[in-house]
Amino acid sequence: MDKINQLIKERKRFPSTDVQILLRQIYETSHGIYNHEGPEGNHPFALVLATPSEDPMAGKRLRERAREYIDCEVHKYFHIDFNTFLEQYPWMCDYMVQEATRRIKQGEPEKDRIVKELENSLRN
Repeated sequence: MDKINQLIKERKRFPSTDVQILLRQIYETSHGIYNHEGPEGNHPFALVLATPSEDPMAGKRLRERAREYIDCEVHKYFHIDFNTFLEQYPWMCDYMVQEATRRIKQGEPEKDRIVKELENSLRN
């Protein structure tokens, strides 16, 4: 906003390209895409730089599938690698994740029983 006020004081007419660049900078700064008012704001390619907030993979389905594959131990229950998991239909991936989650939950009481047995045997 300071840039706008400064330009208004300096000139009466603006070339349309200057106005477009300025509006893009204001948009990117206000939406957290790139801080044009920060220390790196004067970068010569600031308007075309790829920033972390523009990462196409951040928060997308691939990352979700990777987390599901690891957290639900899909490889353990279905004996497939990650690439094979990704090649399945989405409904099949969902089924595998649900089934693996169900089996993990089923195994929890058994794990608790084994831990209690071990603790009891160590106490005696």
